[in-house]
Amino acid sequence: MDAGPAALELSQSQGQGPAVGKGVDSHPMYPCAKLKLDQLFLQWLSLPDSQQLVSNLVEDAKQGKALKGPSSSSFTTPLSPTTAHAIFASTPPLSPQKCRSPCSPVSPVRRQSSSSALRPPLARIPQFYFPGGGAPVSEDVRGLFTARVNALFDPHPQGLNLEQFSSVVQEVCQLPTILAHPWFERLVAGSSERLVGKAAFVEWWSSRQLVAAPATRRLWEVLRPDGKHHLTYADFRPLLQAVLQYHPGLEFLADTPEFQARYAETVIYRIFYTINRSGSGRMSYRELRRSDLLDALFALEREEDINRVPRYFSYEHFYVVYCKFWELDSDHDFSLDRNDLAHYANCALTYQIVERIFEEAPRKFSSGVPGKMGYEDFVWFILSEEDKTTDTAMEYWFRCDAAN
Repeated sequence: MDAGPAALELSQSQGQGPAVGKGVDSHPMYPCAKLKLDQLFLQWLSLPDSQQLVSNLVEDAKQGKALKGPSSSSFTTPLSPTTAHAIFASTPPLSPQKCRSPCSPVSPVRRQSSSSALRPPLARIPQFYFPGGGAPVSEDVRGLFTARVNALFDPHPQGLNLEQFSSVVQEVCQLPTILAHPWFERLVAGSSERLVGKAAFVEWWSSRQLVAAPATRRLWEVLRPDGKHHLTYADFRPLLQAVLQYHPGLEFLADTPEFQARYAETVIYRIFYTINRSGSGRMSYRELRRSDLLDALFALEREEDINRVPRYFSYEHFYVVYCKFWELDSDHDFSLDRNDLAHYANCALTYQIVERIFEEAPRKFSSGVPGKMGYEDFVWFILSEEDKTTDTAMEYWFRCDAAN
């Protein structure tokens, strides 16, 4: 007990007691903290082991030796096992290390070596994008194409006429034969013989990389003029002329050129209404590829009754649209005003809807006359009115209801 006052005096002279009390007692939420710390310190100092430790430290301090705290194995305190280590250690203790698995993100090298041993080798992904055009053609596909071309062209070394060229379109190109007529006219343009030679056909077909191309791509190239990257109304007129001229279901229109022109015009509007979702009048290859136009052309080839092809080409559908427009056109100037459209379906349209249509909210008019709806604009209106489930129709009426 003799070392107690000396040790206490030494600790106070070194500033340990006040330092502890000052830090805690200065906090306004702990007014009695200093008293409690002093009580605990005196209790610790009264222990025999503590007195021996303090005496040794005092002797070391008098002799100028470095002060060393007790080890955890030789001395422990009942109050705080880590107090001595926290006071006398030269460096703060490190956090305990966790046992990590081989797949731990801290060891990427070990994880890579272990996972690569279990993972099978990756399969080579085949190339799916070719900047120069279509995919390379295999020798088998090119050989089959050459054999079919030779079988049809070799018996006619001078070239093929329209009827013979139709077999090439069907067997070699695997497209509807109705496309042979506008395509033939393109290939023989500027030629007095009006024959398609084998070299000219193979060069045209191969230069566009169509030997192994999908059917929609072949249809696109047949319809698309050279140097253009979209299709317009004019690009479909040769196709409709061939339909009017060669399809048996439209022979009764041979003596009515006006109805022929209106039929072709209506079919083209219906095609663009359905396929050209952007409404720009310029059909892209992406829009054509997603459409069912090729299926409709094949159906047109199979059916002699054109009314059995309701998609785009039905004459009955055209007749209903054209007659309805003619009935509403009171002055027969081939355009409608607000009053004319208001009489549609026995005045079923509200004045607000009629006004929104003539404000060109759903679609810009193509008539070119202010306050007048042309035939093309009416086709868009009546198709949206008769079938409101299509994407174009829903967009049409949404724009009518939406406020500016």
